[in-house]
Amino acid sequence: MYASKRHSTLACVSLLTCLTSQLCSAAADAFKGDARLAVRRSIHSIEMSLQDILADLTEQTGVNFYADETVRGDRATLIAHEVPLRESLAALASALRFEWLREGPVATAGYVLRLSPTQAREMENERAALVLAAAKTIREEAAAVLAVSGLTDKAAMDRAAASSAARVTERDPDRLRLLTIEQAVAEQLGGRPDWTFAMSYLSRLDTEAIVRAISSGTTEMCWPKTPGCAPFPEEFMRTFMKQAGSPNLLTISGLGEFNYARLRLIGELGRSPTLQWQLTLSKRNINGYTSTSYQGQQPLTAQASSSEVVGPGTLEARGDLCLRDFPGFRTPAAQSGRHAFASLGAALEALDAAAPVNVAADAFQSTRLSAPIQSGRKLHEVLSQIARESRHQWGIAGEFVKVYSQTYAVDRWAEPPSHLLAKWLQRGEAGRLELDDFADIASLPPQQLSSLMGLALRGIVPSYLATVGQAKLHLQMWSKLSRADRRKALAEGLAHADLSAECKALFTRAIQEPFSANSTVLLPTDYAQRQALSRALLRVEMRETRIWGVRKQGSSSAISATSRTEALRYFQQSLPKVELKDIQSLVSITVRFNYESDAGTLARSWVTLPTRWDDVP
Repeated sequence: MYASKRHSTLACVSLLTCLTSQLCSAAADAFKGDARLAVRRSIHSIEMSLQDILADLTEQTGVNFYADETVRGDRATLIAHEVPLRESLAALASALRFEWLREGPVATAGYVLRLSPTQAREMENERAALVLAAAKTIREEAAAVLAVSGLTDKAAMDRAAASSAARVTERDPDRLRLLTIEQAVAEQLGGRPDWTFAMSYLSRLDTEAIVRAISSGTTEMCWPKTPGCAPFPEEFMRTFMKQAGSPNLLTISGLGEFNYARLRLIGELGRSPTLQWQLTLSKRNINGYTSTSYQGQQPLTAQASSSEVVGPGTLEARGDLCLRDFPGFRTPAAQSGRHAFASLGAALEALDAAAPVNVAADAFQSTRLSAPIQSGRKLHEVLSQIARESRHQWGIAGEFVKVYSQTYAVDRWAEPPSHLLAKWLQRGEAGRLELDDFADIASLPPQQLSSLMGLALRGIVPSYLATVGQAKLHLQMWSKLSRADRRKALAEGLAHADLSAECKALFTRAIQEPFSANSTVLLPTDYAQRQALSRALLRVEMRETRIWGVRKQGSSSAISATSRTEALRYFQQSLPKVELKDIQSLVSITVRFNYESDAGTLARSWVTLPTRWDDVP
């Protein structure tokens, strides 16, 4: 945050009428009579946590500003040019749908920013409405899948073409919606009888059950009954087993008569709520199991999104920005070497550099522009494009432009807390991320963990954070253990019988989880259920492996080699100027979760922690 040096040449947006009643009432109620907040200030905070923004303002002004625990993990962008402080504070609260509360007498008052109970309820209602709409679509799509799953590829494509043609002249909204679903399903699922099982189940669920499935994070249903999984209704399984004798399904699965089935539903309440599913059919016996899996995501049809909102007064008086030298809003993606479009905050900062304007905006980690911004356009046109490419809305509030997400209630709910993410990133950069950190990450609420995994896969945060998913259940169990229990697990072993009820449930699910890429289950199902658990132990091993790496110009790479000299020969193939002194030692730590009994190993899983340089103290 700093005071802008451009305010003397600034031609800011100036509207005499306050165009947002919430903004005016918030300022009037909380800041009335406090002369300290009438001082004009310049603020430049780009995608900072509210805790840091308010701490900086407290240091500069001597007025105590606090972020309540309900909002301390939120981030924002706030740019102001010689604007009364009360207006900047009000714009910040308005853009984020928060409120200010005064504490103490006016002359020495402090101010607390919080999420009001009313706004919290409104956000809950918004999320519920989005999930309900998605649940209805999922049921309709499941029915449509069943209708086309038995068709040949040609027949399915003919069905899709007919639906597309019918949509051209259809005027009834409900019928048009069903035709859209039918076309999408027929185009993507023609000749796919392997989806019949999952869609049969989803089509029989009522809307409320699908809402629960989306909102609960992960739901698993198994046949026959398995600890840690919900059972399939027997009536449904009897019906399906009759259908499973069809040649098509058995040809696809390659299993003959399977004796184990699991349907995993993974709900993601993002901007467009979805329900991912994974169907696994297995033949399990005393020697282990063979299985085949199918997966998909519902709904297939895109959810409609609202268009950007432009407030009264379109800023046309600002004229043509002539942004011929405007940056393309591209920044290097973290760790990946690829390029990703810039965040909303970076775009607004670049816009402010070209045509200074007062802005208050949310700053979700996941928000990225989907295309570069065109140059040589007017200010209101650029703002509209930034909003459109980031799925945001914008409007005028006093002297500020407010930019806010179209799906703010969902985005905020799914955002990993900024203060926790900052801590993990800092520890990761210092080579200090440990097993306990990974356990804390794995224990985030399902929607936040899913968002964090998405950020890692997109290169927005370091990719090593995504490795938490390799052993999520095991890490979640580790997070619930006391320090004494962790020491036992790392030494002689921690007995299942000594665990809390919550940890026992996670233990049971963990040893029944053969479908993770980093897991091996050696235990027949019946034996696991009836005998092994009572005598089972958890042993955790930390295995260190030393490898060689090179750091150059802020980037790094590593290789497993028998010697430093061998590593040098490898790196010189792509970095000819690398010398032997540039090759340094790294430590890679693999955490192994071993589940044992007197009968031998029941299951094992592992996760690899981020490598650290040997020279890190």
